[in-house]
Amino acid sequence: MVFVQGDVEHPVHIGYDALIDQPDHKVDGRAYVKSVAITSEPEDGDHYTAGEQILIGLTFDRAVSIEPQPGITIEVGDEKKRARYHSGSSTETLVFRYVVHDDDVDHDGISVPWQIGGVYRAGEAISPCRFPTARTQATSQTAP
Repeated sequence: MVFVQGDVEHPVHIGYDALIDQPDHKVDGRAYVKSVAITSEPEDGDHYTAGEQILIGLTFDRAVSIEPQPGITIEVGDEKKRARYHSGSSTETLVFRYVVHDDDVDHDGISVPWQIGGVYRAGEAISPCRFPTARTQATSQTAP
């Protein structure tokens, strides 16, 4: 039992038992990803060709800064590829870039698989970011 004592003018004597973990009152102040979108378009309108850039935007619930500069995994065909950080630090949307190689082939469309990674800075506190509990489906969206 814990006791709280007031001062001479305001005497208080309160006793209470400790409160154990409350599963309905969790805390997670880390930044989280609200959406994932492919923000580039292939030059020919249908397929990216060797040397073209694929840009993927991750939009967070607040402005984030990256430390260190991470990458994210994308799937091109049956292969996992690494898209490197490109821009957006200190904003709500981080952009990652992958440059298409001569041997890349994916006729049913690239995807951004569910993943957790990187360390992001929200304000001054450095913490791992969190992704939504359900897999976020990547969609094609042309950057404004």
